Amino acid sequence: IFLWNPSNYSIIDKLYVHNYTVMQIEFSKNDNFMGSVSKDRQFVLFKKTTDPKKPYEKFFVNKSHARIIWCLAFSTD
Repeated sequence: IFLWNPSNYSIIDKLYVHNYTVMQIEFSKNDNFMGSVSKDRQFVLFKKTTDPKKPYEKFFVNKSHARIIWCLAFSTD
């Protein structure tokens, strides 16, 4: 997963977590979390940090799914 700076189109960080195609990336409403799901059957949750060079760090990984995970969403509460 590449995190980009939209003002100058440079790469901020690369997150190496998935072994296959990422199907969806979702940000929480308060921007404190980012989640991703993939064809490798993993759900990964990242937590926001205070370091501008590494804005998100791996927080939780779930590899228990037997099939592709197509999408994810954060609850409003």
